[in-house]
Amino acid sequence: EYDELVDTMETYIDRLSSIITDLLEFAETSELGETEDVSLDSVIKTVVDDLESVAQNNMIDMQIGVQPKAQSEAQAFIVKGNTNLLYRAFYNLVENAIRYNNEEGSVNITLETKGQEGVIIIADTGVGIAPEQRELVFEPFYRVNKSRSREFGGAGIGLSLVKTILKRHGASITVSENNPQGSVFTIRIPLVDAIDSD
Repeated sequence: EYDELVDTMETYIDRLSSIITDLLEFAETSELGETEDVSLDSVIKTVVDDLESVAQNNMIDMQIGVQPKAQSEAQAFIVKGNTNLLYRAFYNLVENAIRYNNEEGSVNITLETKGQEGVIIIADTGVGIAPEQRELVFEPFYRVNKSRSREFGGAGIGLSLVKTILKRHGASITVSENNPQGSVFTIRIPLVDAIDSD
């Protein structure tokens, strides 16, 4: 019984720590801070590498694809921003796609350029998000599935944090249905060439 009590206390401490971390990070995104040219594809590839073990533990197949043309263009995915904040935003999105997926599901990440924008698509095969909840998921403290949120901890501000970070970078994020099941998050962010031409 003592060991069980200790385990329970450790679980609650971990969850509380996660909530505090989320809240602090959310507050810190009020200002973008110093900006630099950021290789967005490098940031996302780092996120994928860092989450590979999580995907394997959850039996999720994770794939990343870059538009063929863009691979030969050094400036194709360069954005102006804060590397650490962009990493945090995409880490959150990909981690959610893994953790809220179905067993032996998949996460597919696609990067491509469309005009003066970089477009990142993160598609999973999880339970999906109901149409009436797709805008609400970006609100602070809103949780689609409270039982799953309790399981993984957090204050329910993950996607709100993501949207705030992306907005600071002039980017947008939307969520839609993946066919036959799951969710698709689409991020559009202005590239350096587009910013310089304004």
